[in-house]
Amino acid sequence: MKDVRPLDHQLTHYQDLTPSDAQQAWFYSIKDYILKNIILPALLNPNILIHNQQVINFFTPNVAKDLYNRINEIKNETSIIDFKPIHSYKTPAFRLYFEFKDKRFNSLRHHVDEDIGYPPPLPACFNAINNKDFNRFIYYFL
Repeated sequence: MKDVRPLDHQLTHYQDLTPSDAQQAWFYSIKDYILKNIILPALLNPNILIHNQQVINFFTPNVAKDLYNRINEIKNETSIIDFKPIHSYKTPAFRLYFEFKDKRFNSLRHHVDEDIGYPPPLPACFNAINNKDFNRFIYYFL
């Protein structure tokens, strides 16, 4: 497995990506990892957010509770009770990805390493969105 993180101390004779290519590859890989390995398990089994102490410790009790409540809100909003079929979980998973982006990365930096960094930047069109309107914008955007 190749380390695509853009590190200043990478050996140049092994580098086959430009720094901007490496940065983009890192953003793509971390977004895929978070969606499949952090968001989707919680979406498919939200009870782990209130009954699994390791999961609660990873997110912190407040964030785990907020995520649990948000999943239930999304279930009520969408009238979907089972997110297992792929066509039913994609949009809710992406909504949770965007809505909890900063809190998830805080947990990752705390439990994994500071090297994880921060959420990948959003497209420039998001810059005009106020923080208080962000979740509503995501609702209509997705």
